[in-house]
Amino acid sequence: MIPHDSLIDSRVRKIRECFFLTESWDGISISTDNNRLVAALREFAECDWDAGRDVKLEEQQNGTEIQRVMLHVALERVRQNGLREQGKFAYTCADAGLSNAERFMVLAEEFGEVGHELNEGLGEGRSVSLERLRTELVQVAAVCVAWCEAIDGGRVER
Repeated sequence: MIPHDSLIDSRVRKIRECFFLTESWDGISISTDNNRLVAALREFAECDWDAGRDVKLEEQQNGTEIQRVMLHVALERVRQNGLREQGKFAYTCADAGLSNAERFMVLAEEFGEVGHELNEGLGEGRSVSLERLRTELVQVAAVCVAWCEAIDGGRVER
């Protein structure tokens, strides 16, 4: 069951408030208030919704494209952790006990799904579903983030 839109909107707003963009001569950087972000993501993850796939963040929200993309990647990480806790995944790339080769295989599987979506658009009269392609790309990015979490957390062997 998807929670009421106003509940989602308020929780998404709390998450978005954790990201700060800074422009400088060499580009734009993103910083976060990690403690607030973790708390906001946990609160969002407690919503009663079916693995998060049906939640759409409206494009008219304030913020930049990179903020929206990074938010979706963070939400996908929360979704992945939730699926692991529900027993639908045995592990995520953020977990200890996986080799880099095993993490790479998870990433390769997700990358293959991007290829599948592109392949669906080949041929006369066919087109790529940008919504499904974007979903797969966000999942690839979330797997990469999970792998980085494992590296930063000391859960990856050299």
